[in-house]
Amino acid sequence: MQLNLQQGGLDVKYYPAILKTLPSGWRIEFYSLNPYSQILERVCYKVNKLRRKYNCDRIAKRELNKHCEIINYKLLTGWSPFVDASIREIITLSEVCEKYLSIKSKELREESLRSYRSYIHIFIEWLIIVKKDKLIPNDFTKADAMRYLDWITVSKNVSANTWNNYRNFMITLFQWLIERSYHSKNYFAEISLKKGEKKKRIIIPANERQRIFDYLTINDKPFLMFLLFEFNCLLRPIEIFRMKIGDINIDNQLISLVGSQTKNKKNRNISIPNEFIGIIKKYWNEFNIANCNKDNYLFSSMFRTGTNLMRTKDAGTKWINLRKELNLKDEYQMYSLRDTAITEMLINNISSKTVQAHADHSSLAITSKYADHITPEMREDIKIHFPEF
Repeated sequence: MQLNLQQGGLDVKYYPAILKTLPSGWRIEFYSLNPYSQILERVCYKVNKLRRKYNCDRIAKRELNKHCEIINYKLLTGWSPFVDASIREIITLSEVCEKYLSIKSKELREESLRSYRSYIHIFIEWLIIVKKDKLIPNDFTKADAMRYLDWITVSKNVSANTWNNYRNFMITLFQWLIERSYHSKNYFAEISLKKGEKKKRIIIPANERQRIFDYLTINDKPFLMFLLFEFNCLLRPIEIFRMKIGDINIDNQLISLVGSQTKNKKNRNISIPNEFIGIIKKYWNEFNIANCNKDNYLFSSMFRTGTNLMRTKDAGTKWINLRKELNLKDEYQMYSLRDTAITEMLINNISSKTVQAHADHSSLAITSKYADHITPEMREDIKIHFPEF
């Protein structure tokens, strides 16, 4: 619908927003001057979804009239819905976050989606606590962004690195909001990163690795093989779980993974070391792997071959139980086996470029971080063989 620009000889740039509670549905309506056509045009926002968020219609009317006041203030100060489409529908920030999660659920792997769910639900938890869960996305301010990250620091008691992860996720979320015209500015991108702590890489000494090997050889060979694939082939736990029997070419000593199986979503070919290939052949014979379906996962339920895709935490739980059984240090993480192997490759003068390729690092800079690690053996070597002045 269009209206004339003049009323009583005066130029009219808008008619105020009002809430209409019609049998066909509730909506907020107003007229605004379209600067391109120079005509007053009706703008309508459906608010039925938001109405249902409130306990009763009385409260809904009160809150929705507040939204009208916000729109009217924007109109008074020169805002135009035809120039700035940041308010394209009346939807709460909480609802937009759930919408974002719903869309991402069709794009992400399950383990990534779990992380997204956690970040979103924690953000919505804060919105509810500070009574901003009914907030329109575009009314979220930089002060709100800072308050949220301060709350993460205090209530979640997180490290600087984890705080940075929260910030980075919110940058990603608000970039998505901007692209879809729910917001006009990414305030989280304006907040500086905290100085993070340097990642502490724990090396598991050879004698402790031997204890693990001896114990699992007797008590749990499938889990031992899982750990050996991590150590020898520098596969990440989730990549080992995604690996199928048919991906392993024993004759060529090669594992071939496609992008859907790897962390970096790129095809990856992994060489199997000579010493490890002999262990694999024995395992193949003992557990009759050659006669299993090539499309089965090598490590599924109970770490035997099967069709169920396991999760990283399934291996983590098993590692924690092993650590308790052998009274290993709590600082020894399952991922420490991969860190240990990378460090020892560099110590044994394997080129950093070769290590980068085997470890599937995106750059030599990542690989070089392992080169400055000093093992207990290296410290002893320094003490004994340091040259005289």
